Amino acid sequence: MSGRGRSSLGEILRRTAARRSTVVAARVVAIYLGAGALWILLSDRLLLAWVADPGLQSRLALGKGWFFVAVTGVLLFGLLRRELELRRVESEKLRLFVEHAPVALAMLDRELRYVTVSRRWCADYGLTAMELRGRRHYDVFPDLPERWRELNRRVIAGETLRAEADPFVRADGTTLSMRRYWPYGGER
Repeated sequence: MSGRGRSSLGEILRRTAARRSTVVAARVVAIYLGAGALWILLSDRLLLAWVADPGLQSRLALGKGWFFVAVTGVLLFGLLRRELELRRVESEKLRLFVEHAPVALAMLDRELRYVTVSRRWCADYGLTAMELRGRRHYDVFPDLPERWRELNRRVIAGETLRAEADPFVRADGTTLSMRRYWPYGGER
């Protein structure tokens, strides 16, 4: 039931996201350091070459410092906005992939709240995506057996598990059977 000896999908996704975040952060820092070094080197030389009055040099140095802060603030805003937009687009692609998957598929967060579900999930369990989004799995299925709840706790704790179909009879007499695979890929 446990996949401890090999890398799980969740671990691979975590490592990939961490690498991407590191690359983005390094790029932002490199741009900031490069721009800062060039600004200081070039602007100080130009200021000293063009202005002889020490009082005026001091006021202009203060002005160029504030100018640098303003320009780098705008650049940082642009870089962060671009990165957040890329993440939003990736998130939307994932949501659409899950929604249109030909299997019953649900993504939940660490608190077992529905993030997104496939249309097949909704059809199989007589639900709609709108009524599920943000709701806790145990509120939607309050009579889940304790063995399933224990497996969920283990996954949230970081273990990767897989279980074949494990049917149980619900309180209303219907049988619920899910083949579960949990490669938890969220932040720890």
